[in-house]
Amino acid sequence: MRLLLLSLLSACPSPPPLAGCALRCAVEAHCDKTCDPDEEDPTCTEAGRYQAAFAACDLRCEAGAASRGPDCATAIDAFATCVNEPTCAAGEACPVEGSVYLERCVVQPGDLSCGSTCTGLEIGCLTYEDLGLRGSDACPETCARAATDSACMEALFTLDACRATAGGNGYACAIDPGCQPEQSAVVAACDAFAPVPAIAADRAFCAAIAPRQCACGLWLDDDPACAAQAENRCVYALGWGEACRAATTAFDTCMAGLDDCDRDALREACATTWTAWTAACHG
Repeated sequence: MRLLLLSLLSACPSPPPLAGCALRCAVEAHCDKTCDPDEEDPTCTEAGRYQAAFAACDLRCEAGAASRGPDCATAIDAFATCVNEPTCAAGEACPVEGSVYLERCVVQPGDLSCGSTCTGLEIGCLTYEDLGLRGSDACPETCARAATDSACMEALFTLDACRATAGGNGYACAIDPGCQPEQSAVVAACDAFAPVPAIAADRAFCAAIAPRQCACGLWLDDDPACAAQAENRCVYALGWGEACRAATTAFDTCMAGLDDCDRDALREACATTWTAWTAACHG
């Protein structure tokens, strides 16, 4: 397969110094070489599009390696090694390597790797007790500092890939998609995360409120896991302090007073407490 990739380079300018850039850009150019039939451009050729796509990719890749240092160069080589054939589904075939490449060479550490985990905590797909960050702990910033370490960044992306494959990402998530080994690896590799004991009062408070939030359509009320996810959301939000607890209580009291509770009723009867809850419990 590597020979097939290298043969694709014969239509391009001489290979750049980084072999990883050459291999990665051969894949990108291969996927971008087809002329658009809707454009009806008689001058378009696959060879021309290939050369242009390769040159643009090469420029970006080499510039990234030059400006971002050896970590970027290592990420480029690892991604190119993984994508060792001209497939146009490189991101699907090598989700961890491709994501590490983007974070090391294009965006900043934590921009991608921390997003899924921190969002998972905030929306209740991951539990506060397992990872130890909530509310004012500023998960995105705390995680981003840890993600500068290569082992931590890779562990975060590996957890993300596991949860995505198992249906554990997104708002309708599986709270326990079977990714405990990957989650444990994040705790071991990232000093931002550590398990913490449950706060019984917080769990009891949120367990009492979560079913009504689901029944009133605040979250995905048709999801069997809604109450568990809503409870986790609540425990995470209580990390914003007593103002959040008070606002949650006031909003819940308003919901409890409605005969027919749905989102329309919440907007009409509980707009003030809903707004106050959002402001106090979501940063």
